[in-house]
Amino acid sequence: MGTATRVIAAALLVLGSTAAPARAQTGDVVQFFAGAALGLGLHESGHLLFDEAFGAEPAVRKVSAGFIPFFAITHEPVTPVEEFTISSAGFWVQHAGDEFLLSHRPNLRHEHAPFAKGLLAFNVLTAIRSAWRCRRISQSRGSARPFLRRRCSMARDTIDRNRARCAGPAAAQKSPAHSCC
Repeated sequence: MGTATRVIAAALLVLGSTAAPARAQTGDVVQFFAGAALGLGLHESGHLLFDEAFGAEPAVRKVSAGFIPFFAITHEPVTPVEEFTISSAGFWVQHAGDEFLLSHRPNLRHEHAPFAKGLLAFNVLTAIRSAWRCRRISQSRGSARPFLRRRCSMARDTIDRNRARCAGPAAAQKSPAHSCC
C-alpha cells in the first residue's frame, strides 16, 4: 500500500472518529462517511458525464487501493484532449462542490454538520492524494515521464493557440521556451 493511500485512510478514520464531540451518536460517524461516499459518487459522475459526452463507452473494473478493494471507471481510447477532460472532470466536480458548500456555509468548521464535513474531507483528501501521486510520478524515471511531457506540451500548445487567437500572431511568438516536466 502506498504512503498516500495510508495517509488518506488514516485521515478518514481520524476525521470520522472525531467528526463530532465525544458524546455524539454513532449516527454522526455514519453521516460523516455518507458525506464522503457522496463525494466519491459526485467525483465519479464527473468522469462519467464526459465519458458519455465523448462517446467513450465507460466501463467499471476492479482495482485496489492498498488493502482496500475498489473500482475504477475505464473507457475506450479517446484523443489526448478528451482524455485530459475526462480525467480532470472528477476534480472539477469536487472543486465546484467545495466552492458551493463553503460559499453557502462559510462557518462550516464551527457547525455540527458531519455529512457536509465528510463530503469536504473526501474532496480535500482526494486532491492531496492526487497531488502526492503526481509529484511522485513526475520525479520517476520510468515510463510515466514521457506521458507527463506530452501533457505539458499539450498545455503549452493550448496556451500558445489561445494567446494567438486573443492578441494576434505576434503574441504567439513571445511564448517562453520552458519545460514543466
